[in-house]
Amino acid sequence: MKADFKTMCKAHGLPIPYPEFQVCAPRRWKFDWAWPSHMIALEIEGGVWTGGGTPYTYSATHQFLS
Repeated sequence: MKADFKTMCKAHGLPIPYPEFQVCAPRRWKFDWAWPSHMIALEIEGGVWTGGGTPYTYSATHQFLS
């Protein structure tokens, strides 16, 4: 998935983003991709971290599809 996104960016003349870009140090928060010079970040497979429980996004999606 990561290589595919980089390839798509390159093919469309977009700047190559930084993968797994860390924000808000010292926390370990990361965006899947970022263009820091443009102040743009992209999260492709994100979710809400709940401290080890089931993420809300999973629960909401599962409920929606049921």
